[in-house]
Amino acid sequence: MKQLSFHPYADLFPLIEGQDFYDLAEDIRVNGLHDQIDLIEIEGSYQILDGRNRYRALVWIMSTGERLGPGWGMHEGRLLNAADLVSEDQPWRSWLYADGDADDYGDLLAYVLSKNLKRRQLDESQRAIVAGRLANMRQGHRTDLQPSANLQKVSTAAAAEAVNVSERSAAAGRKVVQSALPEVVAAVERGQLKVSVAEQIAAQPAERQAEIVAALPRDAEGRLTPEIKKALAPVIKEIRKEKIAAKKEVRAEREIKLGRKIQALPDKMFGVAIEDFEWDHATWSAETGTERHPSMHYETAAEARTPEEIVARCAERFACLADDCILFKWTTIPHLALAIKVLELQGFTYVTHLVWDKRRMGEARGMGYWFTGEHEIVLVGVRGKVVPPATAHFRSVFTEPVGAHSEKPDNIHSIIEFHWPNVPKVEFNARRRRPGWEAWGFDAPDDAQFADSGESPHAADQPAPPKPPSASEDGIVEPAPVDQDPEADTVVPPAGRPGSAFPDLEIPPFLRRTSQQAEMDLARRDRLPGEIVDGHLQTRLPLTSDELEMQTALLAIDAGEAIDSGMARHLIGAGLAHASTKRISVTDEGRAFLAQLVGTALAGAAEARA
Repeated sequence: MKQLSFHPYADLFPLIEGQDFYDLAEDIRVNGLHDQIDLIEIEGSYQILDGRNRYRALVWIMSTGERLGPGWGMHEGRLLNAADLVSEDQPWRSWLYADGDADDYGDLLAYVLSKNLKRRQLDESQRAIVAGRLANMRQGHRTDLQPSANLQKVSTAAAAEAVNVSERSAAAGRKVVQSALPEVVAAVERGQLKVSVAEQIAAQPAERQAEIVAALPRDAEGRLTPEIKKALAPVIKEIRKEKIAAKKEVRAEREIKLGRKIQALPDKMFGVAIEDFEWDHATWSAETGTERHPSMHYETAAEARTPEEIVARCAERFACLADDCILFKWTTIPHLALAIKVLELQGFTYVTHLVWDKRRMGEARGMGYWFTGEHEIVLVGVRGKVVPPATAHFRSVFTEPVGAHSEKPDNIHSIIEFHWPNVPKVEFNARRRRPGWEAWGFDAPDDAQFADSGESPHAADQPAPPKPPSASEDGIVEPAPVDQDPEADTVVPPAGRPGSAFPDLEIPPFLRRTSQQAEMDLARRDRLPGEIVDGHLQTRLPLTSDELEMQTALLAIDAGEAIDSGMARHLIGAGLAHASTKRISVTDEGRAFLAQLVGTALAGAAEARA
């Protein structure tokens, strides 16, 4: 028997399989075919536009040899045969098929989507596969081997809108349809697997995909079971770790190449710069309001107020910056909008910023207009082809004590040296010199020195800074050796109190660390995989004690275990869990929260105790 072919649009949706299919076939045998099978004539040949499962059910009924039931009316007791399924006789054919052409159905794609999306309860991952098939449909399509199906070219964005998923999900579905093994695609279509997980598997070579799929749990018929989610968790974790490691390796190679490229320029050029522009501030009174004005401490740009004037003022000093460059621009709160405009006019694209949370003595406050100034901002801009950090190692906010007027802490220098050790660096309006950096500015001394806020009585006890780095034969700047272990704590002698009858307290190591040391310690830790956001792998710092408790509770809910009522209310209020009259379950937001946490509950508990 020659069976009818399926229109490509009909194949966008998965077929019904297993017991669900047999139940459908038996229902049709007993109660009749209530919805006709939609056929479309294309160049003299009929294709099924909608109703593939009903057609397959008729073929199955015919193969079993069972008679039609009472729902078939005058045809009750009839035995289906191959001729019945291709018969042109009326009215029998009208029991089975609704014939039509393109004009009868209008927009074929819209017709199929309407018939299936409204009738089926598909989750987002299942719809993403439909979008992926739709976006892939014309890839490699051979119109010379079969009648034209009147296919239209559909972009990923249009496919996403058509099935009501995000463009990101549609792109993931497209990758899965293109590259994943059929069993992986089928698992997503059955609702057993998230499309984001399937995308991770699809990115692996075919041999490794086969190994992964072969190790998954199956039922007696050899089909994948719902337990594949749990079985795949460690596999996906390992894949993400490998992606991070590979990304770091590629990033390190790019950073070295960029350093060599800039160092090879005929004139000395710099690929990373810090600028502390000499902003001029308005005063309440030119006669009485300038006592604490910046111009009393250093030269300010009183004649450069507009963005264009500031750019012109900086043009000569910025001539030493390479075409491929990263700029860290300090700005005060009132100058923020102006600084962003200047950054853009200087040819840089704003990407992010850092905030210096100023720690002052006692109850001291900064100056300000609307609010007192307790922070400063560092804009980060890029131009050309630069090497961004492989992963996020540093917080966007750092707390350091306030030093002398306009003096900045060394945190930005440390961040730059951590991420771009080989790229030449310069600091504009430097208040001090630092090993491995060129310094531009009237206040920059001849010798290298580190920041001293003036608040630490033991600044003189700090080890001397290392000698400036030297360049190796290949032109790469090698960091100078230091005697002190960079991981070790800096021991500060106890501050004696003359005349006190009490001995000085023994200060534990973690209290002797400055906030900058603590940040560097965290940055040196190996980052573990977090979650995929907008196509990029995001990581975060290790678990806090609160997150540990929430993680433990969510895992308990998933395992069907009881949790504390207070924690249950907290999780529900945060949108991480949902409660019905019968049970509490983890929401999609809760699963995303679990996915982004670093480490297991056991590891988190160890860190919380430490």
